[in-house]
Amino acid sequence: DGIMTEGQPQLYGGPSKSLKTSVLVDQCLSLAAGVPFLGRFEVFSAKRVLLLSSESGGSTLKETAVRICETKGIELPELGSQLFWGFRPPMLTDAEHVATLDGFIRKNRIDIIAIDPAYLSLNLSSAESSNQFAVGAVLLNSLTRLQADTGCTPILATHFRMHMQAGTMPSLEHVAGAGFGQWARQWILLNRREAFNDENPGSHKLLMAFGGSAGHAGAVAVDIEEGHIQNGRFWKVAVSQLSEIREQRENEREERK
Repeated sequence: DGIMTEGQPQLYGGPSKSLKTSVLVDQCLSLAAGVPFLGRFEVFSAKRVLLLSSESGGSTLKETAVRICETKGIELPELGSQLFWGFRPPMLTDAEHVATLDGFIRKNRIDIIAIDPAYLSLNLSSAESSNQFAVGAVLLNSLTRLQADTGCTPILATHFRMHMQAGTMPSLEHVAGAGFGQWARQWILLNRREAFNDENPGSHKLLMAFGGSAGHAGAVAVDIEEGHIQNGRFWKVAVSQLSEIREQRENEREERK
């Protein structure tokens, strides 16, 4: 509700350590189970989801999914055919791969397909990846066509350019490569509010900007606590308005004075 529109291609983006994949897993689990995304954004009806993630690895994704499910009060096996997983990247430049995806989507009545990350599925040269016409043609002939032919909403996760300063509001201009911003009709973009701390790697203070051509837009602060491997990991999320964060910082300044 207010963050994703059915039938519009969605782009995920963020720099390293911004929890792109984990937040995407939260969204896919929420859509499949019909429960709020990040505990905040309502899902009005459960959807059948196909998540193809080939960067983190199956065991890491499973561990993340189990932790997120526990927070949402669901069991991962309970989702059954509501959520399909894949751990090898589909080649969107290969007509046979796209045709196989089309057949799987139709057979299993998939509503949403999420692919993470984009660079492993595009198979383009560096010159082509910086050409918005080349990238746009691949996305048009694969994901846009899949959406038009099957009604399945595509989500594509991609990386930002390197060296993005913490606290910078993320935008489509930060996406690495060309053509993604022009292709996306809606987006969820992440960045850290505070730099990653090696001494406390389970604590994440993020900025999340979202919007789309349907008219929805906004930005929130997302605080995620994952704990430590030694003491057991979990998934605890708090979503706040940016005005609340600014007010909190101002209060902290006054207290220090």
